[in-house]
Amino acid sequence: MDTSIQVQRVADKQADGMAKADAKSVRKQLRNSTGEKIPTSATVGMNNDTKNIAILYDQSHEWYGSVLNFYPSGISPGNSAQFVNTVDPTNGSKAAVVYTGKINETTDCAWLLAWCAPIGTELDPPNYQVYVEVGKQENYENIDWAAIEAKLSNSTNYSSSQDTETGCVASADIFTGSNNTALIAAHFNI
Repeated sequence: MDTSIQVQRVADKQADGMAKADAKSVRKQLRNSTGEKIPTSATVGMNNDTKNIAILYDQSHEWYGSVLNFYPSGISPGNSAQFVNTVDPTNGSKAAVVYTGKINETTDCAWLLAWCAPIGTELDPPNYQVYVEVGKQENYENIDWAAIEAKLSNSTNYSSSQDTETGCVASADIFTGSNNTALIAAHFNI
C-alpha cells in the first residue's frame, strides 16, 4: 500500500477521534452548574418555496451564540439550506438573519427570521420563540435590532407574516429536537 495513503488513513482516524473527543467535551461543558442540560445548538432550516426567485443572504445579528461556519449565501427556488447557531452556555441561542430576493424589476423583498432558544431544564423547560416578518428590502437596510428583539420577546413558538405590498410571505416554528437541540423550520414564499 502507498505510504501516503497509509498516512492519510492514520490522519483521518486521528481527526475522527479528536472530533469525537471534542464533541464529548462540548457535551460536558453544556451543562450548567447544577448539571442540568442546556441546548447544544439551534439548527435552522430555511425553505425557499418560490418557483423562480433566488434569495440571497443580506445580514444577520447575534444577541447570544454564534453561527457555526457561515450563513448560506443563497437559496435557489424550490430548495432549502441550513446552518447551526452554537449556544452561549449562559443564555442559549438568540439571533436573526435576513435574506432578500428580486420579486420583479422594481421590487426587492426581504425575509427576516429571528429565534430565541434560551437555557432551560427538565423541570423548567425553555420558552422557545420565533419571529418572522417580510417587506420591501429598502425597509431592512437599517434594522432596529432592539425593536426586532422586542417583537421576538412577544412571540411564541410559531410566527407568520404576509406583506400585501410585495406579496411576500414567511412562516416559521421552533421546537426541541433530539440531543437537546432547538430546531427552527422557516418557509419563505411570494
